Amino acid sequence: YGELIALSTAAFISFGVFSLPAGWLGDHWSRRNMMALFWFGCGVSLFAAGLAPNLVTLAIALGALGMFAAIYHPVGMSMLIEASKARGRTLAFNGVCGNLGVALAAGITALIASYLGWRMAFFIPGVVCIVTGFVYMWAEREDITGRSARKTNPDVRLGRTATFIVFGLFIVIALGAGLAFNVITVALPKVIDERAG
Repeated sequence: YGELIALSTAAFISFGVFSLPAGWLGDHWSRRNMMALFWFGCGVSLFAAGLAPNLVTLAIALGALGMFAAIYHPVGMSMLIEASKARGRTLAFNGVCGNLGVALAAGITALIASYLGWRMAFFIPGVVCIVTGFVYMWAEREDITGRSARKTNPDVRLGRTATFIVFGLFIVIALGAGLAFNVITVALPKVIDERAG
């Protein structure tokens, strides 16, 4: 179990660290192309994880998966917000789908691994990612978002002190929520196994 936590740590760290450059590239290069990179990069990383001959290669593949997965929140969410006319409902629906994915992932992965082997638990989502990437490229032909669409004036103006306070609070909230979420996601199965198993 300790090896599994070590393997997933690379993915979690890269998922957090690479969100900043992903958001910057989405603003300065192309949101459409960044989302395509998200789908294809995740697909290739999943295939690399499925083909991994040892734990080091698996950790590297999972780190790459975290790096490409980091694209979604800063780039995909900004596209959702910009395209939506009912932002609250759109973000709520997106959140429900994301949380359903997290809730169902362990069960679906366990079923695939039990019946088809652990490598297929990487290959099948890899195929889904790559196919979805091609569908996305076909559906989103033009890059209508990006540098020219950005606002130069903020919706809400804050003073310097208030900006630092709000930014600090967001950091505390993000670290606390991220830590709680990951501890529950990663450690809860072991706790249940030890206490109830």
